[in-house]
Amino acid sequence: MNSTETPAGRGRVPAAAWLAWLAAAFALTLAPFLWHLDYFKHPGARFYPLFLAALVAAALAAPLYQRLRRGGFWRHEPALLAGLPLAAGLFYEPRATLVVAWIFLTCYAIGRFLRRKLGLNPSGFAEEIGLSAGLGFALLLVALFIMGACGWYYWWAFALLLALADLVTIREFGGLWPALGGLNRAWSETPQAAGWLGLLLTGFSACFILCGTLVVLAPSLAYDALAKHLASALAYSMQHSWQPLRFDSYTYLPQGVETLMTLGYSLAGQAAAQMLPPIFFLLTLLLLIRLARACGSDRFSALAGILFAASIPFLHWTGSVAKNDLAVAFFILAALDCFLRWRDSGRFAWILLGVFFLASGAGVKHTILFGLFSLAPLYLYAVWRQPRRLRAAASIVAVFAVFGLLWQARAFALTGNPVYPFELHQALHAPPERPHLDWPAAALRFAKTPWTLHFEGRRHFESPSPNPLGIFFVLFAPAWLLARRARANANERVCLLFCGLYLVYWAALVDWPRYAIAPLALLAVLTTRRLMAFYADSGRLVRLSIHFAAAYALLFALPVTMILEINAPQFRLFARQIDKAGYLRETLVSFPSLEFLRARRIGQDLVFALGNTSSAYAPDPRRFQCFLSASLPDPAAAVPARLGERDFRWLILPSDEIGRAVERGLAHARPVTEVYRDPYFAVFRLNAR
Repeated sequence: MNSTETPAGRGRVPAAAWLAWLAAAFALTLAPFLWHLDYFKHPGARFYPLFLAALVAAALAAPLYQRLRRGGFWRHEPALLAGLPLAAGLFYEPRATLVVAWIFLTCYAIGRFLRRKLGLNPSGFAEEIGLSAGLGFALLLVALFIMGACGWYYWWAFALLLALADLVTIREFGGLWPALGGLNRAWSETPQAAGWLGLLLTGFSACFILCGTLVVLAPSLAYDALAKHLASALAYSMQHSWQPLRFDSYTYLPQGVETLMTLGYSLAGQAAAQMLPPIFFLLTLLLLIRLARACGSDRFSALAGILFAASIPFLHWTGSVAKNDLAVAFFILAALDCFLRWRDSGRFAWILLGVFFLASGAGVKHTILFGLFSLAPLYLYAVWRQPRRLRAAASIVAVFAVFGLLWQARAFALTGNPVYPFELHQALHAPPERPHLDWPAAALRFAKTPWTLHFEGRRHFESPSPNPLGIFFVLFAPAWLLARRARANANERVCLLFCGLYLVYWAALVDWPRYAIAPLALLAVLTTRRLMAFYADSGRLVRLSIHFAAAYALLFALPVTMILEINAPQFRLFARQIDKAGYLRETLVSFPSLEFLRARRIGQDLVFALGNTSSAYAPDPRRFQCFLSASLPDPAAAVPARLGERDFRWLILPSDEIGRAVERGLAHARPVTEVYRDPYFAVFRLNAR
């Protein structure tokens, strides 16, 4: 075809293939979409019609708002969207918001200071903020490790650390505002942002930002956050060090994010602790913009790509709660970005910085192993290209050993095993609960992984929804074949190699999506690049269908995200009709029994709990041992035996048949007195033997 042909005439076969695929995908996903709409009947009869009315109202208001946007209002949307969570935080949690802003600004200044000293200049505003702040947080994690080893986890020590860092780097604060202004101009100088696709981006961005803000500001309900992350951070702030908890083997694992949350706890309570992990969500999105641009995306495609990535429901939830998975994803993507910068500049300092980011990830979670595996060939290639290879290899080994093995050295010093409570071989093989399969069965399971993650997600993610990945990849996978102009450049080929190595190793071991955030988010951004290229080459009908498909993908993701993140009592909480304790009583069945114990002021008494794992709300997480009922093969026999191991004074049991069986077992082992009971849990005082 010659260059004078119109976009509509460039390929009827691709257009027909696209429309056929879209029709099939719509038919496949319509039932799950309706299931998620129907789910809104569960909180109460009024929520379903309210949700439908909100959708209809938004659809009717869209043309009116688009007229306002075209008058120039669209240029101010990034500032308004960024201001939404900031204003909400200042209104509901002013102290925590100011403390977190202080920590972020300090980390940005530290990172920018060091990056400038190393002569590593950013390639854009997104990288300027993302890498500078990320480097600052990585350095802060090292400082927090040292402070924890010295027993300096006091609010005044944390404040002094931040203040001293500010004194050294005060001149760097001025670089943030121009970078933020540059990001805003990137939107306002992009003509496509004023169109209907731009309306989709900003409208749905506001919805997802609102959902995430509600999660961050409300007291946490997430199992992992309460049982592990927040509980550990609270305990560290109480004991002023990172000494492992005697009842929680998790605290022997890398605790980088937990020590960061300890900083928040010490300065501004749980609210600040919950706000810090989502910062890595923001930094990850900024790095994705940089990676998209490096791979050939135009501005609008890059911005659209980060929205589609952020709207993947499991990713949005994981990034909004007090967990550590987004920190790992950020450090992996930062290391990938550093490799691309080395390719462009030839400066080996970028490789050393990338290794430092990987080392920082090793201080957060052992799942950094997936990133190490997928990036190792790239970094070995960079070493091979150096004129002094042995020296280059020794330098990256030294950087990783010094900064990446701090927590492993701690575990080794305490237990003799650097990855305690795991064994070394468990990091390289599938978990024991996964049955061994022969090659044909393993290949079939591997091939089915995309389907199971999209449509049978309950087995892979803590969710009532069977579709935690949404339908973005289901709708837009053909863009990789249909986009003619979007040929892969060298950087994109590197990114695709990274994604392929990562996903193959990951799917072979665990296939839990929150352990593969980095490649899945990057693939979403690169798929959007292909989609926008196909859009530019297509005729009116195909373009309209892409508008429809984009709206449908985001509309599908929104109720899934809301199911994961929103509950009815949140509205009364933020309307200030109930306080935080009232909110927890209504939403967390494990809270009232713990609240009862906290009111009793039990001091140094030890508490044993079966089924109640909300350690972060216990009177003292250091003196609270908890088990899920399913984790004990015979609770009626196991609980009395475990109670005999230590001088426990209080016992929490579920108000169900399992709890009653344990009570009967205790009748012959140790006298107990019931002091509290609700429909879900009972509290007993353990009497002297």
